[in-house]
This record gives sequence, C-alpha cells and structure tokens, in this order.
Amino acid sequence: MIKPATTRKRRSPGDRGQAVAMIEGTLERARQEPRVEFYFAVAKACDEARVIGFARIGLAGVKAGTLDYAIAAGERGHGYATDAARTLTSYEFAELGLHRVSAAIGPDNARSIALVAKLGFSREGVLRDHVFMNGAWRDSLLYSLLAPEWQENNVRLQRATEAFNAAISRPGSAESFDRDFGKKSH
Repeated sequence: MIKPATTRKRRSPGDRGQAVAMIEGTLERARQEPRVEFYFAVAKACDEARVIGFARIGLAGVKAGTLDYAIAAGERGHGYATDAARTLTSYEFAELGLHRVSAAIGPDNARSIALVAKLGFSREGVLRDHVFMNGAWRDSLLYSLLAPEWQENNVRLQRATEAFNAAISRPGSAESFDRDFGKKSH
C-alpha cells in the first residue's frame, strides 16, 4: 500500500512552540484506541533526561507498519539511530506481530539507506514526489523487511553471538585477545 504524499516542514531548532504542539499531538494519539502509532524518545544511556531524537512506528494496512526515526544533528554517527531502528523493528515483529515493516528514505540520505540495509531491509522502489519539504517535492526510496527475513537475521545474529561468547570463554582467550588487539608494548 502506498501512503499518500505527506507535507513536512523543517522546524527551526529554537521553535519551542512547534515542539510542544508536536509532543501534545503525539500524547493525544497515544490515547486513541486502537492505536495507530507509537513514539519513542531516544536518549543516551549516560543522560536519559536529555532527548536526542525520536523513533516512530506507524501502523498502516493489515499487519504492516512503517519505521521513522530522527536524531539531532550533533548526535549523528554514534549508532543511536541504528539502536533505535533495530529496537523498533524487533518490537514491530515480536510484540505487535506485524508481517511487513517499511521505511521511506530521502534519496540523498546515505546514512539511513546504509542503516536499513544493515537491518536487512530490501529496496522496493521510488515513491515519486512523496514528500513536500522546504518548498519542493522530493522523492523517497521505499525499503521493506518481512517477518521471515527478520527472523532469519535474528537467528544468524544469535548464532554469531553464541560463537563469540564460546570463543572468549575458552581458557587463555583473554590473554590472546589482549595480545592480538589490546595491550601493546612499546
């Protein structure tokens, strides 16, 4: 199902009124039954009081959802979006029982394209003139992940984690790790 074009306006960082209105709208929609979206704040583990971004699940169609996320410009490149997207994708499949999750990404957003590829999403195509932003229409690239693909990725990750844990639990593994990767003598 192709979603209708949306209109987005970039907010200036200091526009507190718009931020408050967005949060109030999010809280109001969270009380609706049945729920059609879920918002999650993204914060650093060392400073949970400071929100550095958000992640969103939108329910669309039968057993289908969308994935959206944004991280503050100064906090990008540290894996926060990857952690948020991985956590929400798992929540969509494991907790909400969805069959399909999609993400629409701007063609110039190389980091998000790499992020969804890392999570196993496949490119489906182009949504032409999908978003109106900064006074112009913009295409979006559509990516998706299906429940069986997500499950297969999780099994592979679990096996790799078990192999890694077994390798580091062998006698002498810490010493060989230090020798090969850690402590260096000068």
